[in-house]
Amino acid sequence: MKAASQGPYDLILRQARIEGRPALADIAISGGMINRVEDHVAGAGESELEVSARLVSPAFVQPHIHLDKVGTLPLLGRNASGTLAEAIEILHRIKRSSTAEQVAARAGVVIRQAVVSGTTRIRTHVDVDTVGGLTPLRGVIHAARDHADLCDIQIVVFPQEGVVRDPGAAELMDAAMRSGGDVVGGMPHWETDDEAAREHIGICMRLAQRYGADVDMHVDETDDPGSRTLDMLIDATTRIGWQGKVTASHCCAMTAWSDDYAGEVIRRAVAAGLNFVTNPATNLLLQGRLDNEPRRRGLPRVKELLAAGLTVACGQDCVRDGFYPFGSADQLQVALILCHAAQLSVPAEIDAALASPCGRPNHGCPQVRHRARLHGRTCRPRFRRHARGAAPASPSPVHHPARGNSGCDQCHKQHQSRQGSTIWRLKMDLQALRGVIPAMVTPFDADGNVDLAAAARLTRWLIDSGVHAIMTTGGTGEFPHLDRDERRALTRAVVQEAAGRVPVIVGTAACSTREALLLCEDAAAARADAVISVPPYYFPLPDAAIYSFFETLADGSPLPVFAYNNPLYTGNAMSPALIADVLSHDNVVGLKQSSSDLGQLVEVIHEVTVVRGHSRALFTGVDSQFAAAMAVGADGIYSTASGIVPAAIVRLFALAEAPDPRAAAELQLELQPLNRFLEYDPGYVAPAKEALRMLGLEVGDPRAPLPRLTAIERSRVAAAMSQLSAKGLAPAVPA
Repeated sequence: MKAASQGPYDLILRQARIEGRPALADIAISGGMINRVEDHVAGAGESELEVSARLVSPAFVQPHIHLDKVGTLPLLGRNASGTLAEAIEILHRIKRSSTAEQVAARAGVVIRQAVVSGTTRIRTHVDVDTVGGLTPLRGVIHAARDHADLCDIQIVVFPQEGVVRDPGAAELMDAAMRSGGDVVGGMPHWETDDEAAREHIGICMRLAQRYGADVDMHVDETDDPGSRTLDMLIDATTRIGWQGKVTASHCCAMTAWSDDYAGEVIRRAVAAGLNFVTNPATNLLLQGRLDNEPRRRGLPRVKELLAAGLTVACGQDCVRDGFYPFGSADQLQVALILCHAAQLSVPAEIDAALASPCGRPNHGCPQVRHRARLHGRTCRPRFRRHARGAAPASPSPVHHPARGNSGCDQCHKQHQSRQGSTIWRLKMDLQALRGVIPAMVTPFDADGNVDLAAAARLTRWLIDSGVHAIMTTGGTGEFPHLDRDERRALTRAVVQEAAGRVPVIVGTAACSTREALLLCEDAAAARADAVISVPPYYFPLPDAAIYSFFETLADGSPLPVFAYNNPLYTGNAMSPALIADVLSHDNVVGLKQSSSDLGQLVEVIHEVTVVRGHSRALFTGVDSQFAAAMAVGADGIYSTASGIVPAAIVRLFALAEAPDPRAAAELQLELQPLNRFLEYDPGYVAPAKEALRMLGLEVGDPRAPLPRLTAIERSRVAAAMSQLSAKGLAPAVPA
């Protein structure tokens, strides 16, 4: 890359070849977004790259690899038969002896190879079984975090040893999903019989339902024409309504099936919305070893699947391990092997093969829900998780698979530019956020420990009640009384239960900038969607120090930031002008304004939207002001009351949006018996927890030194809840 005179563009790619464009073109990029594609872009870029007629394409997607096993070949010994069964047998030795650090180091080598070859999104299967426990998972999570600025890595929890035939594996898979797994894997054909295979699929599908997760199973990776677990998987997908969320990988036995049976299964796969991944390199090597000539190729019926309109992707599968002694995680090489193995030679077929590593719709990678981390104001990526059934962010159309000594640096820089539009979509999503965001209490058990099961149950109930996002570890969540480990564990539990259905916004209030930044990193590691922070408290701070705090936080946070003005509890009030200054930062996406002065909220809305012209999500944090705040232009509420009577507050938002000011005002007044306990003495945490207990959810008492309610105070809360229940505003929490 060469320096150039200062120009209007951050980067210009000169003389690039673009698929479908007959002439070479220049591509101009600013702010991480493609601005112009022309035969010649006039002017200069801050940096320029002479592409020299190389192809510029979307970045590649690796839909199937085993990062926990890569690079283990020298450690495993010789696979004398070269079969899949012996490969699994000798793999056990290394699984028992490897540490998480060793797994991470080996995985990191291949991740970097993949990035240099143009891949920025990886779905990896990771063994979870009683042989290796969770050590492989911890290692791959470590590697994924180390490379988060280069590559978005999604983890499939994979029961390599089976589920029924490996007692304890199901429990380990559940633990793995809680600890960082994204997708539920499976390998039903590895069970001992059809009944066990069906049970295997059922266990895995129930686990996917529990976590709202996609499914990606190894299916019929055998030459046996009697192996028909794909049919079972289709049945299970349709039965639980998981259409579009299930991927069948390998499917080698399909080539041994009769044409009639294969055709019927393919028709049913279309109806079930299945995705397919073929791994041509590994399966060409492993399958058909016991055949006399002609040998089967070990691939599914790729042409027939494509002709049926199904998504077919190609994966590397293995790199230098007991299954496959070759490989470099180069998706162009994999696509080339696929063309040979599946005999894809006419132009439309070659296009389909090229679309696979590029992750294009219809004939590309299965709909992987991507994630990564956005670091400050640079262009490192963070992909928003998607609600069930939603399509992933489309790959951005800038990629140059650089080679040579400077390849990694070039690929990293281009990766930063390429992902800018995705970052912008994420920020725009949060800046446009509207609705009801409950500030969750933190449940404690009888021993005073954080009750994660109760937190998950509360999260599920709130989402089912229609809230638009969830805030955790805020004041209502007693953040001053939680240590860092507890905050991390609580955030993970809420994020995992939310499963992408609504954004999760994590409170990162702290007395120091350094601690607040660490809490932001923790929230990102737990895959939250955003953070929210008040100014540092205890010491009085001038406006300049408060602004500096938010600027540093926004620059360094891996996640978008909401500013939170709560002068009663912090002792540091933010004026409308200061709030507008803070919200001018491109990584500060919104505000929670908790002040009894409604006039100040009006001033903030005017200053931010009218005077400054910013589009930000502006929320009140005062339950008794909600209807009035909506009337003057607020976007919604961060609400303690909505953590107790969520459906009622969601209804109030709908009335205010209608707009139906009279009905909204009437409902606002009906809620006041509860709201007064959540805003005035004896504080709001104890009444909130008592109200939830009365609805049937045991969340424990506040942690000392916060006081518990007296008998008189409990009776008053009970009277208020009775009034709301009589009006149908306080239903019981379902078990």
